[in-house]
Order: sequence, then structure tokens, then C-alpha cells
Amino acid sequence: MALTPEQLKKRGLPKIKGRVWADGLHKSVSVIRDHWGCPHITASNENDVWFAQGFCHAQDRLWQMERTRRFARGTLSEILGEPLIRVDRYYRRLGIQRVAERDFPQLNQEAQDILQAFSDGVNAAIASMRQLPPEFAVLDMEPEPWSPSDSIALWKVIFLTQTSDFNIKLLRAAIARELGPEAAVLLEPDVPGESPVVCPPGSTGKGLGIELTEMSALAAELAPISSPEGGSNNWAVDGSLSASGKPLLAGDPHAVIQTAPVWYINHLRTPEWEMTGVSTPGVPGMFLYGHNGHVGWTVTNALADIADLFVERFDESGRKYLYRGRWLEAEIRHEEIRVKGRSEPVVEDIPVTVHGPLISGGPLESGVPLAWQWTAHGVVSTFECIPGMARAKDVDDFRESQRNWAGPPMNRITADDSGNIDYQLIGDIPVRAHGGANAVPAPGWTGEYDWTGFIPFEELPRAKNPDRHFIASANNRVVPAGYKYHVNVPTITYRAWRVEDMLRGKNSFTIKDFMVIQGDRYCRPAADIVRMLGKTEPIAELRATVELLQSWDCVLSPDAPASAVYEVFMQKLLARVFSCLTGFPGAAIALDRWQSCYLPRLLRQMEEDDRSILELNEVTRGMTWQYVMQESLREAQDFLTENQGADSAEWNWGKLHRQTFIHNLGRTPTHDEAFNIPPVGIGGDGTTVFNAAPGYRTGFATNMGVSFRMIVDFADVDSAVWILPPGQSGHPGSPHYNDNIQSWLNLEYRPMLWNWDRIRENQEGTLWLLPVKREEDES
Repeated sequence: MALTPEQLKKRGLPKIKGRVWADGLHKSVSVIRDHWGCPHITASNENDVWFAQGFCHAQDRLWQMERTRRFARGTLSEILGEPLIRVDRYYRRLGIQRVAERDFPQLNQEAQDILQAFSDGVNAAIASMRQLPPEFAVLDMEPEPWSPSDSIALWKVIFLTQTSDFNIKLLRAAIARELGPEAAVLLEPDVPGESPVVCPPGSTGKGLGIELTEMSALAAELAPISSPEGGSNNWAVDGSLSASGKPLLAGDPHAVIQTAPVWYINHLRTPEWEMTGVSTPGVPGMFLYGHNGHVGWTVTNALADIADLFVERFDESGRKYLYRGRWLEAEIRHEEIRVKGRSEPVVEDIPVTVHGPLISGGPLESGVPLAWQWTAHGVVSTFECIPGMARAKDVDDFRESQRNWAGPPMNRITADDSGNIDYQLIGDIPVRAHGGANAVPAPGWTGEYDWTGFIPFEELPRAKNPDRHFIASANNRVVPAGYKYHVNVPTITYRAWRVEDMLRGKNSFTIKDFMVIQGDRYCRPAADIVRMLGKTEPIAELRATVELLQSWDCVLSPDAPASAVYEVFMQKLLARVFSCLTGFPGAAIALDRWQSCYLPRLLRQMEEDDRSILELNEVTRGMTWQYVMQESLREAQDFLTENQGADSAEWNWGKLHRQTFIHNLGRTPTHDEAFNIPPVGIGGDGTTVFNAAPGYRTGFATNMGVSFRMIVDFADVDSAVWILPPGQSGHPGSPHYNDNIQSWLNLEYRPMLWNWDRIRENQEGTLWLLPVKREEDES
């Protein structure tokens, strides 16, 4: 449909005032939207509150829900054509929609009822729309009815984005094969002894180790299956460290910043319970961030090792594979992918072994047969957690609600109005037969590397009311050496270091203090680099640039010239140091996170003049660290001179480091004007608490960042605050499409309204959802 950008923006805006009669409601429901687009829903029973939540999700985010559903189903090429075939093939191989449909009847009745009511609400919203949102007009399509299995599939897609990517395991194997076992050990990120851990020491256990398996290089097209980036921060202090005398809780997830955002803020109230926080559009509940007036909850990704690659052996028929001395018949899943513009579907036959579906190679195509075992292939009972989360009165109640958590393993930090703070690692974490990790693709035919179960809930790390009076996590190591189970893959250190430093520096924290921490851009590795550069006399042409760095406070402000110098220097340095991995299987995706995890070890090598890693690279072999640093600085200086002029006072990190807000349909003219939001300059990087990790290998622009912030003081939950970039709405014509960007950049927040008098004072409109009256109701 040929519509102008302005016409597109006006299509399908949600009705936020008046009345809508909705089939499936039991009683009337009020939806008050506040000045920032958050719906505050009041229902007289639980069916209706979940119905209304689904209704509001669909009103504001229907296209986003449809797009994610098509990811899960592997049907994007049906509407977007040939460029999406590869993505569809991999989602069909993962079988997310299949297992979601299997899951629903296996959930308990309460979870089924929640999912059904939510789906009914989504469908009622679609039925009420005079016009569908503009994306449906662009693609000339209509959505199919929503089902409970769609919500389950969406949750599994979120699960996938939070799964530590298997490309690291491919990269390890390639390092060992191409550079030798010694290089694999040298290049494995480790964690310095002083690195913060979330939980105190536990019982003895086994180390990571490196298992080497002969395997061939895989095509780069494996990358789209799993590529988690970003991270998250969360922390809590108890009343002894807060000005109010009650716990303070903060959380900020880091994810793709897009239009529309990955989160949806909403507030639900029934006669029995009330809660507010963010949901995943298309998924009921508030799984990750929120509070219910008594307990607040946040998470960070534990980066747990929950997926393995298994090299399988098939016979000549291509239908049987070897497992523990027997030849077993493989299940063959037949998939037909309809493609826009093609008359015939793309046919995909997917062998499935005891370890899972083949994601590459095998009897039906060339290459090494690799099966992917993933915890989300099991029944995702996470939806059974929702009632307990809503009703919890303290952190112990809340912990009990998490026993059925089958989402990605998370560092769950909670706080309550009784004065408690608590940490609990949640989620299914596999225990392997050999007790350690399958650090590379493992032989599937022996059984030696199989999963034998999961870490029992009671043995997952927990810390309640610790002696130091605070708890913090930031994708750092969960447990110290000696814990008896393998938990983490390579973890990230610097944000956790910085958060803990700031929490130790004060004893009367307020919400405003927590805002400052969430916006902190101090860069600890920059301080190390500047110190090392200052130890040697720079060559004459670099002296002014070194002096610029030495006069810098190591805060990555967007307009600080030294910020630009440091960041470009790091790009050039890392490119040299890791040039030996260029082109290795998995490297294209794994290297961004690998470098972040490796950075503490790299800086230690530089400090100690350990040149082992330099000897692995042809471009650095025989060089000293002083020379490599100076050459990297020279490259950075030349780059900035060429791109931003010879006057170093004009160099600017924010001009290079641009936060983008790209809509998935906004990549072509006309549609870019309708859907995209102009990029903004931003400070920070992947090591700062204000996480804004640039993709060093490809440039400096980023679509990753702090995707939501929340702070709660349990002395007065009505004082809680939030911010969600770029805005609450998914409609480009809505005032809430991009109204949070500057506030997000400036560390300004929105009120997380809880008091209903304040809610009514700040309303944009009230929508009444009314049940459709049936003839049997009158009899």
C-alpha cells in the first residue's frame, strides 16, 4: 500500500479513551494511561486482568509481537522475501514453535488460564481496531489470531537472546586446532582473583578445563541462531545503607535499543494483588523487573553455560546415528518455508538426535553434523511462577515462586518492605557427565559429555542479607573457584567492579544516588591504559595526544576529546592483538564479547610485559607492548585527524559513537522517514555502568545499550522511577514513540506511579473494557 510517511504514522493509533466491548471479559476493566503511556489496569478478577494486559500489549505493540512470532515460527520470508530465508531455516531447525505448542498442555491449570486469558485479550484488541498498525499496511497483511503457544514461543525467543552463544565454543575449537592447545589456554579469558563475585565461596568443585575435539570450520551463517550482546546491572542495599532506612533496589537491562523497545511498562491491580513493572510484548506477567508493593525484583543474565554442541556420527543411510554403541533412528522433521515471490516452498528436512536438532551439516547436507542441546528445548514452566510473584509478601515468598523458573538462568536480586535483600541464581543449569564444561563441540556418540540433570534449586547460589549490606551483579562471575558445579562461561568484570566501588563509598543512599550510579561512565580499563602510556616517553608526534589522555578523568563523556582517543586506540589495539583469530569459525560473532571478557587478562599481560599473545600474531610477533601501544595510538591519532580534523580539541566520542533507533522496516527510503528515529551521540562503552558497547570490529555506532532503568525505595514505593528508551509506544505517530530519548541520555526518570490518586491526576485517558452481553447472561 503506497502511503506517505505522515499517512503511515496516523494509522492504527490505539484508542485510549471511551469504551470497548470485548468478547472474553467477565466484568468491566478500567485502563488509565498516564502521561508517559503506561497503562494502569484495574480488574475485579484475575482472568480479566490478564485479558486486559494482552489487550494493551496488542494496542501498543502488535507489529512487534507479530514480528517476534514470525521469528519463532520461521515465517519471516513469507512476508519479507528471500533475504530472510536463512533466518527462517535456523528457527525451523531450532523448532521453537513446535516445542511451544508441546509445552502449553503440560503447564499447570493456573498457568494455562493466564496464557489463555492473555491471548483472548490480544485477539479482542485486534478485533477492536478500525485500522491495523502501519507496518501491516506496508506489508499488506493481517495477523493470525493469537494463541497461548505464541506467547510461550516469544518467551523462548527471549530465552534464545539470553543464551550464551555457541560461537564461543566454535572459536575455542578453532583456536586449539589452528594455533594449538597452548594458544587455546593462553587465549581463554580468565577472571582475576580480585574480581567481584555475586555469592560467597561455596563447596569445592571442578574447573572449566578445555576439551579438544577434531572438527571442521563452519560457515559464518551459523551466527544468526544465537548472538547475545549487551548485559545488565542490578544491585540492592539494605536499610543500614539507605537514607530512608528501608532497602533500595535498582536494575537496568542492556539489550537492543530499537523501535519499539524490547520492554513494555504496565501496572496491574486485582482485589487480591497488585504489581507494576515491565513485560515482554506478547508475554503475560512481569518476569524480570517490577514490584508488587511488598517485594521488588530485578535480574541480570548469569551467562550460564546452558547449551552444547555435539558432533554426531551418522551411517551411510543418513537416517541412523551412533549413540553409546547403538545405531538409533533419527527423527526427521520436515519443514516447508513459504517465500514471498516464490511459487514453491523451501524444503528443510531436519534430523534430530538425543541431543537435539542438527543446526549444521549432517546426512542431508554437507559439513560436520552438529546437534544443539539447549535447556529451552525442555518444557518452559516459567509461566507457573507468575501467581507467586504477584502474591509474594517478602523475599522468601518470592524465592519460592521461582522454583519453576525455566527461563534463561538469571541473577535474581530482590528486596522487600520488611527490610530484606536477597540474591538467588535461578534457572536450569546442566550438569555434565564428566562434571565440568563442554567448552568446545563434544563427541555425541560416547555419552561421556551428556547432560545428567540440572543443579538442584537448593544448591543454586543464594545470599540473603549479607554482612556487607549490599548485593550487586553485572554479568560477572557468580561463584568463586571451588563451587562444585560449573556455572559460567566467560564473564564480564568491569561494571561489577565499578558498582561495588560506588556502593562501598557511602552509607545513606537515596534514589538520586542510584541514578548517579546508573549513569556512571567512569572507565576503569582506560585508567590502566593511561597509566601504562605514562610509564614511557612517547615519541614526539604522540606527545600531545598522550598528555591529552593524562589530563583526562577517564569518564567516557560523549564530548570529551580524550574519550574519542581512548576508544579509537582500543579498537586499533584489539584489532592487532586478536588479528590471529580473523576468519576463525565463530569469531565474527564471538569476538565482541570475547574481547570484553579477555580485557582484564590482556591488561595484566601488558602490565607485566608478558608478550605471549603478541607472538601468536604475525603483525605483532617480535614487538614490545610499548611499541604496539604507540603504533595503536598513532593509528588512532591519524584516524581522528582524518575524520574530525587536526585540532584535537574538536575530537568527539559522541560523533563517532551513535546510538541508533532503527525500525526493522525502516531500511528503505520513505519507510525510514516514517519509522526510524534519528541517532544520537552517546558516551560510555561496554565497560561502563552506563553500558553502551560499540561494535569495535565494524565501527563505533551501536544499537545495544541500557534498555530500561528502574529504582525502588521500599520506604515509599510510590517514589519509584523508571525510564524506557526510546518510548513506550510502538506506533510512529504516538507522542510516546520517542519521548524518552533525551531523558534517558540525561539521567532523568519517569515516576513509576503506584498511588491511584496520583495515577488519576496524571492520566492521558481512561479506557473502559466492557464484557459483551450474551443471551445466556440474561436467562
